[in-house]
Amino acid sequence: MTGLRASLPRGPGLPWFSAAGLINALGNGFYYPFMLLFFRDLLDVSLARIGVGLTVAALATLPLLPAVGRAADRFGPRPVLIAAAVLRGLAYLGYLTTRNFVVFMLLSALIALCNRAEQASVPVLATALAPEGERSRWLALSRVLFNAGFGAGALLAGLALTTLDGRYALLGLINAVSFLAAAACYLPLRAAKGEAAPATPVARTQPWRDRAFGSVVAAGAVLWVLALGVEVALPVVLIEDLALPSWTVSVLFTVNTALLTLLQLPVAHRVENRPPRVVAAIGALLHGGLMIALLSAGALSTSAVVAALIAGMVVYTIGEMLSSQAVMVLLTALAPEGERGSYLAFNQIFIGAAGALAPAGAAILLDTDPALLWWLLLVFGAVAAVLIVTTRRTGAAHRREATVPTP
Repeated sequence: MTGLRASLPRGPGLPWFSAAGLINALGNGFYYPFMLLFFRDLLDVSLARIGVGLTVAALATLPLLPAVGRAADRFGPRPVLIAAAVLRGLAYLGYLTTRNFVVFMLLSALIALCNRAEQASVPVLATALAPEGERSRWLALSRVLFNAGFGAGALLAGLALTTLDGRYALLGLINAVSFLAAAACYLPLRAAKGEAAPATPVARTQPWRDRAFGSVVAAGAVLWVLALGVEVALPVVLIEDLALPSWTVSVLFTVNTALLTLLQLPVAHRVENRPPRVVAAIGALLHGGLMIALLSAGALSTSAVVAALIAGMVVYTIGEMLSSQAVMVLLTALAPEGERGSYLAFNQIFIGAAGALAPAGAAILLDTDPALLWWLLLVFGAVAAVLIVTTRRTGAAHRREATVPTP
């Protein structure tokens, strides 16, 4: 308990920042696992058409992200987060009032843009609010809140739907309320340092010309493809290819969520004085633990397969904790002061593209050769590690990385 208490972040605004993150994640968790069913119930169209519509909407918003980043730099991350939350709340209410597919696409594009805006702005707000030496803990806290809230929301949604006779419209309503409540929680955070635009103009740089930052962005996108590939393909392979009971899927994802929720802050505390490049590279390689377990599953008995998969998921999750934390520390450290919003919005372009395309790629490989998918994801972990440790750093990037606050 003492170790956990020592790893907790401190600073003014922490309760409101935590409440906003948790409420937002609860709403997302309540809605996303049942998203396709929600839209089919509202629109009465095929799941394939809904999936294509969501993918197109997400990709169409990516060119707008640089403008979102500039807004975060100009006006501060808090107004961007408030606007994104309010617009998402209104968009989910809009879903409940229409049966028009074009309107569905427009609302989905707005939500996708606001989702990316939030993911780019939360780290900027965390670094602005965090006292000296607390940055990595605030960044870790944002991930803990997301994992805990999303998992709890998904569980509550499943329980609610069993008693509400499949009335999926309630999910959209609850998600709308959660976003509006999250926006209210951001309102008291007016004192965030660095929220206002710089008093004197800064010489703006382009994220795509910063080789060090670009290399970390590429590594993060590769790891995101890996994570989404696992999320999409694992249930299918376990149930249909390995003929395991469906509860094994729940067990593995529960292990992942529980470890991320309980250990992310202590792990971040233990490694915050280590070079983040080394930590991120080690984490990227550890993702391969689950792939190795899956590739060897065909030669094992059922009980041995379950044990191997649980062990592989533990190793995978440790890698996820290490790499996600270290990559975000690197991204925020390498981004110049006053331009962090633009830099992290540039990162979200690649994360958004990966999120839109990776599930389709995984589905194609599942139909052709599932083993090839696990080999490919194993290689992706190694590629991400190489990208991080071999990146060529400019002098300015090196100096910014060296200033990562430590206790």
